Amino acid sequence: MKDNQYQKLLAEADSELLSIYTKLVRIRRIEEAIAEKYLEWEMRCPVHLSIGQEAIPVGISMHLTVKDHVYSNHRSHGHYFAKGGSLKRMIAELYGKETGCCGGRGGSMHLIDLEVGFMGS
Repeated sequence: MKDNQYQKLLAEADSELLSIYTKLVRIRRIEEAIAEKYLEWEMRCPVHLSIGQEAIPVGISMHLTVKDHVYSNHRSHGHYFAKGGSLKRMIAELYGKETGCCGGRGGSMHLIDLEVGFMGS
């Protein structure tokens, strides 16, 4: 392998690793923010956080296409974000708002967003 090919592969790997790390941290920070806000007792549903499980949805989502569908479990926040789900729509869902991804009826455990192929639990 020539040096320039090797350097190109390293640059691609660095870019991919940075993308993975960014997604991991994003999911963790969102979950931490939800945990903080949940203490205010304004969210309309039980919340099951996925702190510590961020790598699973990020790793799997690297191999999915837009056409793929994901079915998750009750700790689905990370899976939802990794599949491309909207933070705004998910937060609205947790607060029971009509603008939520399930119209405020699914809550944390039953996130469904057909636009991104996320089928919920």
